[in-house]
Amino acid sequence: EKTRMLCERAPFDELFIGSEYSELPLLSPQLWQAWDYPVLKTFCDVAARYGRPTHWHQHGSVTALLPDFARSGLTILCPLERPPGGDVNLAQVKRLYGDRLCLKGNVETSLLLNGTPDQVKAQVKECIEAAVAGGGYVLGTGDQVARDTPFETIRALVEAGLEYGQY
Repeated sequence: EKTRMLCERAPFDELFIGSEYSELPLLSPQLWQAWDYPVLKTFCDVAARYGRPTHWHQHGSVTALLPDFARSGLTILCPLERPPGGDVNLAQVKRLYGDRLCLKGNVETSLLLNGTPDQVKAQVKECIEAAVAGGGYVLGTGDQVARDTPFETIRALVEAGLEYGQY
């Protein structure tokens, strides 16, 4: 009902929703399918009736959930955390689900915080090379940008995205 109301009354580009407390392995895939998947599916179905893209934010290990995300009608999935915070191999996810999901993220937050600009640029290039084929990839972090992240590494992310991210 809330999704329907938003679609009818609110001017926006997309619907964004997330699940902070159902990270795997804190919640089994079976419980995720019983509790969260029905919410996601209903959310996507209602938004689709109004032509609105959907954006799901799921921390942690998501590989076991990817078939559900792909069949739900979801538009965008983020933040696609790589180990150790998650389990995403971006090239593999792109190959298996890139025709059904727009992928967003995968640049390590800890690398932005503790790495060098050259390391950040290398990882951005890696992400773009892994997921750019055929479109449907949005460069972004594997989650938030930490408060004390040096401006130099943020700049490196942006510059590398502009350099390597041309479709």
